Amino acid sequence: MHRTIRHILICSICCSVLSIGCTNKNCNELVELRDKHAVEDLECIYSRVDLPNRPLTLEDIIDIAWTHNYEALAKELEWEVEKELTTSEMLQMLPNLTINAERSKRNNSTAATAFVPSTHMLAPAEIGSAERVNIWDITFNFRILDFAIAYYRSSAEAWRALGVYMQYTRLKQNLVLSIYKSYWRAISARAVIGKSLEMLDLISEFRKKFDKNIDLRLLSVVPALKIEDQLLGFQVQFYDLDLQYLSAKTELAEFMGLPADIEFELAPVEMIPPPCLEPVEFLEETALRYRPELYGGDFEEAMAADEVRQAIIPLLPNAEIFKSYHFNADKFLVHHYWIVTGWRIAYELLGIPSKVFNISSAKFNEDRAYYARLAVAVAVLTQVRVSYTNYQIAYDQYDIRSDVANVRKRLADATNDEFVQGEFNEVDVVLARANALQGEIDAIRAYGELQVQLEQLNNSIGQPLRYTTFAQPINVPYEEDMWESSLECTDGEFKEL
Repeated sequence: MHRTIRHILICSICCSVLSIGCTNKNCNELVELRDKHAVEDLECIYSRVDLPNRPLTLEDIIDIAWTHNYEALAKELEWEVEKELTTSEMLQMLPNLTINAERSKRNNSTAATAFVPSTHMLAPAEIGSAERVNIWDITFNFRILDFAIAYYRSSAEAWRALGVYMQYTRLKQNLVLSIYKSYWRAISARAVIGKSLEMLDLISEFRKKFDKNIDLRLLSVVPALKIEDQLLGFQVQFYDLDLQYLSAKTELAEFMGLPADIEFELAPVEMIPPPCLEPVEFLEETALRYRPELYGGDFEEAMAADEVRQAIIPLLPNAEIFKSYHFNADKFLVHHYWIVTGWRIAYELLGIPSKVFNISSAKFNEDRAYYARLAVAVAVLTQVRVSYTNYQIAYDQYDIRSDVANVRKRLADATNDEFVQGEFNEVDVVLARANALQGEIDAIRAYGELQVQLEQLNNSIGQPLRYTTFAQPINVPYEEDMWESSLECTDGEFKEL
């Protein structure tokens, strides 16, 4: 037996030394790990490409992003982790049930002698316990203060899990807003790419003729250069629309968790009137009810209140109820089985002053959580007001841009008719057409900005896709009749581009 124990000790020491050596990492191992993950990441990203075999609508992009966006998936798993931790903390409230066992052998006996005063000699040695030990015991105990502390820790972990869920909810709301911005940037650029390329070719060809006429002194230099400067200004506005479209599509691919070079097209969009809005006071009340950040403030304040109660508990004496079953195979004992039942109480008197200050600190933290929640509420109300104002500005801008686009289009048509009759020259026609195209681009961008500001308002009240002209509400907790009435209501006449 001693040889077996010696072998076990030698093996344990060798394993410990090897483990210490294996924990020593260097840069080469990190580089190898990064190379391995680089290959695995590419394979994973490209293997997840599963798009519908049709042009994507805004609803399609949002649905794909909510289920494939890696940041959202990571936050969802963080929420799962917190739920498991909550369950773990709840199980800490159970009583303790401990099993102890020992089986061993001593190399020498524990014999002892005693001094006999009457004879002034040592008594013969007596053995008090056997050389072999074979004992076990099962103990059940319940500590009242530990139970109370475990209860409040479990409650705090449950609040924390709900807080992570609200972070996950807010992340998805912000994801919708980011998709809106990139989507409308792509739609605004794509709507006029064909016309802009045609106009760029026309301007480039016309400039060559124009430069040639200037060199031949068929045109006055100063007026000619002024006209060419206008043409160059239009070229600057038109030349990068296709790149803007590709850039916006790349951002949409990122939001959907897809590689940047994935090919997909966007479905045509019908520009219909945006819905009317409820009064801003109603939107503020809605924001105070639904913004996830405010729920986070509620959780933090509730946790702070629980921390005050948890800090009071250690001031009480810790009582313990226990019952244990024992077995000892020692042959010198009269009884080998016995049961112990009773209670214990412990009170740490010198630790009371420290615990009093812990209570004071917890109360201050509760007050801090209250004012922090009010600060978030004020920020949310401000954001709703600003978003509401920005939406009104965007609506007025679109209204004006639509008028400008209509007037410039009519001017371009009239200029072309007058050119046919010989009253205008080719320069006037080109400038009028370029000016009309610029007006159309500005109007489409203004409509896209209007949609973005509409979703920004939805984001500020914590209800994505509440007011929208392209998708039914997704997981939005509000009345259906409100949604229908908002779609039926229009403010003024929508201007066709």
